[in-house]
Amino acid sequence: MKNKDPRDFGFFMPGEWHDHEATWMAWPARVDLWPNVEATKQSYADVANAIAEFESLKLIVKPSMLEDAKKFVSEKVQLIEMEIDDSWARDSGPNFLINDSD
Repeated sequence: MKNKDPRDFGFFMPGEWHDHEATWMAWPARVDLWPNVEATKQSYADVANAIAEFESLKLIVKPSMLEDAKKFVSEKVQLIEMEIDDSWARDSGPNFLINDSD
């Protein structure tokens, strides 16, 4: 039996412009990557906090960095502990498929 592709059932990966229930981000996990990691954390938090004022924001955070992230983000940001090694959520985070049905 041939494996079915999600496209065979009308599913596709939505673009950034599609309606959604939440925005997902990832906290900067590779601290050696950033020349000024504290400024990077603040910038990520500023974006997360701004989005969370208008819609649900889920922030994936490496468990060892949870307490640090809490210092930067508002209580409106939902923190989700998960082992990650990159902060580019579109490439490394959860992906969702949708179709045209309700």
